[in-house]
Amino acid sequence: MAGKKGVAVALQAEINTEEEWLKLLEREGLVVVDVYSEWCGPCVGMVGNLKKLKLEIGSDYLHLAIAKSDGIEVLKRFRNKSEPTWMFIAGGSMVNLMFGANAPRLMKLIAQELEKETKVLAGQRERVAIPFSELTQEEKNRMEEIKRKEDAEKEKEARELADALEDLKIRNLTRFAKLLLDKTVMVYFPHMIDENNTCSAAFKMLAQYDQVSMAVHDQMEVQITPEQIPEMFFDCEIKLSENFKEALVAKPCLASLLMFHGAPPSDSTSPPPLYLGMVEEKLASFVYGVMSHTEPPVAHTVAENFQETREDGELWPGLWTPLTYLSKASAVKVLFPHTLVTLDFKEEELPPPRYCMIFDASRANEINDVIQEYNEDILKVGFFDSMDGAVAKSVAKNMKQLERLGAEKIKQMKMVMALAKRTSDPLLAFSQLTPLYISPDTKIGSKECDMFFPPPNIFEDEDDEEGDEDLEVG
Repeated sequence: MAGKKGVAVALQAEINTEEEWLKLLEREGLVVVDVYSEWCGPCVGMVGNLKKLKLEIGSDYLHLAIAKSDGIEVLKRFRNKSEPTWMFIAGGSMVNLMFGANAPRLMKLIAQELEKETKVLAGQRERVAIPFSELTQEEKNRMEEIKRKEDAEKEKEARELADALEDLKIRNLTRFAKLLLDKTVMVYFPHMIDENNTCSAAFKMLAQYDQVSMAVHDQMEVQITPEQIPEMFFDCEIKLSENFKEALVAKPCLASLLMFHGAPPSDSTSPPPLYLGMVEEKLASFVYGVMSHTEPPVAHTVAENFQETREDGELWPGLWTPLTYLSKASAVKVLFPHTLVTLDFKEEELPPPRYCMIFDASRANEINDVIQEYNEDILKVGFFDSMDGAVAKSVAKNMKQLERLGAEKIKQMKMVMALAKRTSDPLLAFSQLTPLYISPDTKIGSKECDMFFPPPNIFEDEDDEEGDEDLEVG
């Protein structure tokens, strides 16, 4: 919108200082002011419409002006903004305000406000003034709309984060469950343990575990906290009353980690293969009669034998075992946390905000020097046949694999990098290498990185091919 004003000089008074502004307020009639910031200039594109309207109306009560907000205090809220702003002034006060370059709307509003002010000057109506320091209704509406959009965006981001955390939790529990294929848990609740710290139910069950080819691998008393209850019964349909929950955290429960010792079939020397959910199904079917925490339990089952009716009539389960591998994995983390260390299990974390950067694969050796310098900030590096993450196919994960493609094919390939946003130094360093593409922001970049580097399938065995490390570029 900046540029030579030309006709705007004759048509619109130029207001740059407080003194000029105060003189403008003294004018009789309606003053329509184009409020602008110096860096972008007034709305020159509207001059033709204003000139035409001025000629058509021919009223001495219509005045046009352009005011630079940078040097006028009452206009400070309009500084550093590029959107056209039209202020209507009468009797030294603001009477209306409009934003945007909608010419028909502006012309109509000028005609309406001029008619109102003409009647005011004729004593036919009262002027409705708005203090310069007060937000107009349009400004309030715009601010409310901006806030609504910001709140909606925050809610969306919160949902996306919650979904991402839930997906990560499922992913970690599934990975952990794959290390527990031959194990599950049995929990005896605190009210099953007598004053002598003895659990008769646990002793009775010792011999019965043989029926499902299981034995106690580890056993310990565990004090459950209120915060751990949702984790212990994750992915579990069991309904626990508030009274039961209070009793659960009042005293320790007895937890048994059971191991499956499946005998090989008669026609084989090898035990049956284990799979996710197998041991949970075996023990749960034995305990509950069905794969469900039904209430009341199925007749003549372990669950029914050890349930207890309280004085208030509530039915309390005496023991519990998970039905799913997710539920089991979560319970083991609560009841036997040392297992995480024993199995050397490390949970994946949400990746940090990141940028996606793309270079020609032929420059890999050159880029590698900078990669080595900022290795901790490089989350992923790979080579693809396209810059479009939606269709790109991985052709190599490291330099050795890339070199096998041959020089001619390498010229057609792209080197894609996921760069964490921790400090600005790595981004600046790689930007100086003139990449083919860099994400405009981390929100877009994170999504692009996920397209090129999706998490591996947790239900498939990890690729142990030598030299397949994503970050091994040099």
